[in-house]
This record gives sequence, structure tokens and C-alpha cells, in this order.
Amino acid sequence: MDTDTSVQAHAQPLRHRRWLPWLVVVALTAAMVAGLAWFAYQQRAALIINATNAALLPYGLHVQTLDGLQLSTTSLRISRLDLIHSGSGAPQHLSKLRVEFTAAGLLRRRVETISITSAELTLPDLLTNTANDGASSSVTPLAAAGNSVRLGDILPAVPFKQLRIAQLQVTGDKIAAGATVIESLSADLRSLRVDCQHSRCQLTGMLGVSADKLIYTIGQTVINLNLVALDTPIDITLDANTDTVSLNARAASVTLPSIRAGDSMTGLVGNVQRLTIVYALKALDFDPAGLYLHAELSVSELYTNLVDINLWSMRVDQQLTWQDGIAHIVGAVIRDNQPLLINDLRHSTALESGQGTLVVARTQFNDTTNKLSELLSPLTWRGDILAGSAGASANLNWLTGQSNKPIVTGNVQVSLDELSGYINETAFLQLSTDFTAELLPDWHLRSAHTAFVSLASLDAGIEINNIRSDYRVDSGTGDGTGSISLTDASLELFGGTVSSKQLDYHLQNNDSNFTIDIDSIDLNQMLAISAYKGVSATGLVSGRLPVRLHGLTPSISGGTLTALQPGGTISYGTGATGDGNQSLDLVYQALQDYRFNLMETKVDYQESGELDLAIRMEGISPELNGGQRINLNLNINDDIPALLQSLQAARSVTDSIESRLDARQRSTTDSVP
Repeated sequence: MDTDTSVQAHAQPLRHRRWLPWLVVVALTAAMVAGLAWFAYQQRAALIINATNAALLPYGLHVQTLDGLQLSTTSLRISRLDLIHSGSGAPQHLSKLRVEFTAAGLLRRRVETISITSAELTLPDLLTNTANDGASSSVTPLAAAGNSVRLGDILPAVPFKQLRIAQLQVTGDKIAAGATVIESLSADLRSLRVDCQHSRCQLTGMLGVSADKLIYTIGQTVINLNLVALDTPIDITLDANTDTVSLNARAASVTLPSIRAGDSMTGLVGNVQRLTIVYALKALDFDPAGLYLHAELSVSELYTNLVDINLWSMRVDQQLTWQDGIAHIVGAVIRDNQPLLINDLRHSTALESGQGTLVVARTQFNDTTNKLSELLSPLTWRGDILAGSAGASANLNWLTGQSNKPIVTGNVQVSLDELSGYINETAFLQLSTDFTAELLPDWHLRSAHTAFVSLASLDAGIEINNIRSDYRVDSGTGDGTGSISLTDASLELFGGTVSSKQLDYHLQNNDSNFTIDIDSIDLNQMLAISAYKGVSATGLVSGRLPVRLHGLTPSISGGTLTALQPGGTISYGTGATGDGNQSLDLVYQALQDYRFNLMETKVDYQESGELDLAIRMEGISPELNGGQRINLNLNINDDIPALLQSLQAARSVTDSIESRLDARQRSTTDSVP
């Protein structure tokens, strides 16, 4: 026989106790109502309400409304059950609740099935990790276990075999728990199924969570996550045979459009293709050694003001495994399905150490579809790489427990193959090197062995060709000891060779000296870039220039250049005169066709960029006095930075490098049989 009763009850406000998981509350409520209803069959519904209130007392809840009660020997139905949280007044609503039970099951305090069409739970504004003063005393199964936890003691106390909730919605305006505050929380759990046997419980469903703001405080740092959203299927299993809790999720997504910490702002979208978590319960306190975790995830739509590069078009794919206190992270940073950075890192918390590799994937550049500026945009400097390939790798080891900052060591390899591009107004062509270095503590980078670098062409307004050198790099430790050393450096300039046996450059407060040897420079090629119109010359010069390098600013004092035998010629055909000055008239006449057998030049170059040449020549002029012998002394002054600027202004650096690339491509094609 069924009874249909509608009762409105108002219990006295109860003192607040700590808030337990709402799902347990729903299940416990349904089970208690069913059990009490069976042995109080056909008694007043008020008795059920009073008994339910007594059962809910430790959780700070009491019944406000119970509508549509239908009770039989095997089931209980309630159209609507409204609960109130005594401390906060937060309402809880359950609709179309159905409980199926057996007499034997009720004696064991367990029902067969609980099904709820919808449940709307409202969290109190503030939750804490400790109960409020004055809350009634109650011992939960978890607390009764002391500091040890065994699922074999907990699962038999679950008051149902099956729980079904079609729609469970949890909301909260402002929830605080320790250092975390959540504002405007909304959680939606759909198609919730809980199946419990004597030693095993499994929970499945689809979870959606959103929050306007999540605030987390670490020391003096406040991290704000705005408009947080999470959607994921969940599959949780509690196994008493192994005392483990496991979670499995696939195709989960989390959206974090705004993460603020101080002046920094970051946003991202995360997708979890697979997540497995298994935790072995040993104690109430969390023990990382009992945790197994495996996650396969990707991060996209990433932006941050921590770096100047636009990361939006990049994707970060990672696989994270945690087992026996060891974290293993494998993955890559990808752009347009092209890996840019590959990582394989492993860390042991017990040993406080780790090792791993980072690989900058070899990238082939071209000037149409794969420029550096297209891979990394915007570049922090004016320039680009238009051809060639580059790659790098690092094998690293680190210790984290011996100081305030990790100690990282290992080795680094960098490989550049015929890189071509430009930086500011300087074009470079076919830069190649293979560099290997040791990484020492305090981020001290030191060449493992002497490396070789070559550059087909460097054009800063004056073209330099076939640059070659051996080199070593030592970054030092910040105490001024860092240096770059070049040995047997050489280049081709104006048809001749410029070389230096040894050049040492100090990375901090550099003030170094070295000597440059000049061999067979063509005077005509050198004059071709000068501002002296109408002047031509023949002949080759060699010499030596002592150079002081202060920072990156060169100067020369007392350099010498000497014409090689048999000398050369100078032709100055502008028809200029000395404006009545007989001495200048004589010089101009002599230079119209001057043939020298001796030319000696003193070279001085100031840090300001001013070049001074003091030239002494001996020779003849066939058109002057029947070819009499004439000795000339000339002083020439020029502003080299201004000359380079004028030369750079006369050409486009991008057109220059592209034309050189085209010329070399045609040369390579023509040389193939």
C-alpha cells in the first residue's frame, strides 16, 4: 500500500560544520529516508523528516520541504526534496528521487538503487578546511580510520549499490578553501553513474566546470585565473582489494583565457587526450610515492606578455608520467605541424636530480615560405634568415637540493649550415659552423674544442668575402673572465687578403689589441667605393695594422701600407686646378698620369670613425716636364661610418641578399652537368 503525503517542515537553524562532498550527502540522505521509511511504514511523514534531520545534523543540513512521498515495501519516491544549509542558508534541491531496496539490504544499511532526475546544490559562500566552532560532533568513516585509510573499511559503508543522477548542478558565489578563492562557480555533472560492489566502486559521468575567477595566493604572489572552463568525461574507480583510487579521462579540455600574476598575463587552451591517475591510499596525508600519473596533453592558443614572440600559432604537445617519485616529460613545441623544440626530461624527487635532452629541430629556411620571421614573429631585432638550415641540442643534468637555485651542467651543440640573411643593414651569405660546448655550473658555457666558422660573404656596404676562422668561446661566470678567441682568421677584401693570427675579445669591459696583416689589396677596387670621382689607380698594397678594440669600437695607430713592386699608376682626370696655387696646379697636373714605383702610407683610425692616411709616393708623370721624377706627399681624411651609411643607403639590404642568393643558385645549377 502506498501513501501520498506533502509536508512542509521548518527545523531550527543548525550550527555549521565542515562541508563534506555533496554527492555523499545526496546518497546518504536518500538511503536514510528509505531505511527509516521501511520500519516506520504508514507512520507520519514528520517522523521521517525528523529522523532525516538528525542524520544530516553533522553536515549542517535540515529538510525544508518534502513533496510527493510515495512509500512501498520495495521503493521510495519523492517528487521534490529541499534542504537548507543551516550556517549559510544555501538551498539544495533534489527532484524525482527514487530509492529501490530490499528488507535484507536495509538490515545491512544498504539500498539497491538511488536515481535522481536532477539535483541542484548550492555551496556556502565560504568553506574552510576546519569545522566552525560549536558544530555538533560527528565521526565520519574516513576520520574514524585515524591516520591510516583502507578502502576495505570505507566501501562496505556506502549506503547503495547503484546511484544514477541525470543532471547534477553545483553552484557557489564565493568559495574559499585555504589559499584558494573561487568566485561564481558552476559545475555540471551529467549522466552520473556510481556502481558499488562490496570491494569496488566506479563513478562515471561528464563534468563541466566554469568559474569567473580563481585566485590562488603563494607567499606574496597572487595568481588570478579569469573565466576558467573545464569539460571532461570522468571515470573514477575505488578498489578495496588494492587500496587504490584511479581516475581515467579522455578528450578533456580546459580554457584559461586570462592568467595574471603581478604584471604578467598569459592565456591558453589545454586539451587532454588521455589522463590516468592511480593513487595508493596509505594515509590521510598525501604521499607522492603512492601516486602514478600519465597524461597526454596539448596546449594551444597560447599568448603571454612574458616574451615578445607571438605564440598563438604554436602548439605544445607533452606526455607526462609520474611513477615512484620520478617525473618524465616528453614532448615538442610545434608550429604548422613542424617541430621547433623537442624535450625529453626526467627528474627524481628522492635524489633531487634529473637529466634530459632539449633539441632545436633542424629547420630548413627559404625566402618564400619558411623565413625565420615567419616561424618566430615578431623578431626582437631587425633582420631575417632567408636560406640555409640550423639546429641545436643540449644534454643536461641538474641538481635541485644543494642551493637556492638548480645546478645545471651538460653539453650543448649548435650546427649552422649555409645560413643567409641580414641583420639591420648588414647582409650575410652562407654562414656555417659546428659548435660544441660544455655547460658548467652558474650557466658557464665553454667550448669543448676549437671550432671552425666560415662565411661566404658579409656586406655592410663594403663586401667582404670568404671569411674563415677557428674560434673558442668561454662565457665566464660573470666575473669578467668571459672571452671569444679567434685564431688564424682571414677574409678577402678588395681582391686581397686580410688576416690575423690571434684575436681575443673579452665579453665584459673589452680592451684588447691585435694585429691585422694586409696582403695584395687592389687599389682600384678600394678607390671604386670612395667618394673621389674621376680617380682611378692600379697597383697592389700590403702592410700591417695594429688594432685596439675598446668594446666593439676599433682604432688604429701607426698602421703601415706599402705598394708592391713594380708599383702602379694614378689617373685623376677631372681637370681640377689649384685655383692659382702653383703648387696645387703642379700636383693636379702630375696626378693626371702618375706612375709610382714607391708608395708608403701611414694609417690612423680614431674611435670616432675618422680615417687619416698620410701617403708618400715617388714616381714620374710622362706629361710633366718630359717625365721628370716627382715625389708627392698627400694627406687624405675620410669619415668611414658616413661612407658606410651612404653605401648602405644606395642599396636595399633585402634586395642585396636575395640577388646574391639567386646568383649562387644559378651558379650551382650551371655547374651541374
